[in-house]
Amino acid sequence: MMDEKPDTDLMKDLLAVQAQMIRDQEETLALAEECHALDRKIRDATHNMALLEKIQSENAFLDESSKKIHEIGQRFDSLRQQLTTGVALSKQEKKMLKAEADRLSGMIVDIQSRQPTHIVQPVPQTTAPPASEERKPAPKISSPLQ
Repeated sequence: MMDEKPDTDLMKDLLAVQAQMIRDQEETLALAEECHALDRKIRDATHNMALLEKIQSENAFLDESSKKIHEIGQRFDSLRQQLTTGVALSKQEKKMLKAEADRLSGMIVDIQSRQPTHIVQPVPQTTAPPASEERKPAPKISSPLQ
């Protein structure tokens, strides 16, 4: 009978160690799952931050584009008013103003039709000659029929 008792104590110790190992393994698995969930949250947060940066960049682009479109529109209206009121004195000046008005109109349509996928560099504007300069009238050519 002496041999059975130490085996029973040994068995109880082994069962206790095995039970502890099972608890430790379950705790390790729970920690691994928690770690995985935290990794997922980190990836989601990083993705959301990248999206936020992209949205902020697009908003800045749209704000700048809106300002530029407004400026172009004001210049376009000014050119249109000059053409309709006859402030432009010579045919060449009227032709240049009409060309600039057409170019600005095309730019407005082009900018409005584009998606904000990248920042567009502003197009340098050519300035029309100042209206305050004195213009010499073109010499009249007499027709041989007159």
